[in-house]
Amino acid sequence: MTHKEHFQSSLPSPLNNKMMDTKPIGRREFLGTLGAIVGGLLVAPQVFAEEYTNQTSGHKILALQQQIGATAEHTKTLDQIIQNASAKIQKKDSYSKDDAVSILAGIAATLDDESIFVPRSTLLDHPFYEALETDGFDCSDRSLTYLSIGEANGLPISMVAAPKHFFVRWTFPDGSHLNWETLGRGRGTSASENVRSDEEYIRKYKISPVAIENGGYLTELTDDHILAHGYLELCSRAVGQKKFDQALAWIDKSIELQDNLGVYYGMKGYVIFQKAADGVMEEKPVTIEGMAEKLKERINPSVRSKLEEVLPLYDKALALDPKDTTAYQHRYIVHTALGNDELAAQDYEKAQSPHAKLMKAVIGANVVLGGIVGAMWLTDYCIDKFRKKSSKTD
Repeated sequence: MTHKEHFQSSLPSPLNNKMMDTKPIGRREFLGTLGAIVGGLLVAPQVFAEEYTNQTSGHKILALQQQIGATAEHTKTLDQIIQNASAKIQKKDSYSKDDAVSILAGIAATLDDESIFVPRSTLLDHPFYEALETDGFDCSDRSLTYLSIGEANGLPISMVAAPKHFFVRWTFPDGSHLNWETLGRGRGTSASENVRSDEEYIRKYKISPVAIENGGYLTELTDDHILAHGYLELCSRAVGQKKFDQALAWIDKSIELQDNLGVYYGMKGYVIFQKAADGVMEEKPVTIEGMAEKLKERINPSVRSKLEEVLPLYDKALALDPKDTTAYQHRYIVHTALGNDELAAQDYEKAQSPHAKLMKAVIGANVVLGGIVGAMWLTDYCIDKFRKKSSKTD
């Protein structure tokens, strides 16, 4: 049982339940319990913008995720986070850059106080409501929380996407903006350390100029775009449960809401591919090379037809983002299975990110040079070479 589930099960008599509970509780659970006890005695001041009606982007995503498990308790948790952050915001008719940094740093500090700092390794392994249960927030969860706090207080904060990453942006009346890295801490660091330029994100995430020009990345997300990402999370959950038809319906909603982001076309291709592969492979190899060869061995006319259906989707994904290594990896598998060896070889080379090449070199060194010492030596060598190459290209 998570600490929030414990908190929820303790209502409406939290004091008695807590006295019987010998397990240590977290800060948020304690404060929530204390609030439940004294809530009838104190009237909290109104700290939200007048137009706040519990319909921030975070609330809309939770409403969408009711289909897979979100409940009213998750909404209450989000409300509490928004209220705690809002109490620290000094509202003005206009805001300077220093004001914006101060407010964003205050939100970061609130999330620190709420123990919301444990980043997850991927964007697609959990929906927003589960993050609210576990405090395990990735960049999309934290950015969505920032956005919701901003919306509740009438602040010019938007959510922005980069490849496999999200952050927020504060836009000023003159059209200029300030990017804020939402995975940064609010305490123990200089607030300005979380400020990033567009150029920094372009370099770090290797963002294609094409993906920027078509509005897929580094552009403020609209309400529809945020819902599109919400449907992507639903799709990912359905794929994990092998509910492929439901996954296809949800990823089609993502494409309908935002047709300029290659990730959604790649995900649709992935769903169709997984559905086809699931019928011929009980256990899927870990590596893309192993997956490609095993699928090639077991391909049949039905699977071939599905794989041929997938190719145009990966083509579309790569037309929108020519640097999407994941799409190259998946298209490489499909080309290999279909016997398109030359095209497969081209995609395989493009699918190898510098990081992937570095890791292969490290693994090879471990074998060839003799254990961990050899791997450490070659790791340092490769990192040095990669930094020199990056500094020249940047």
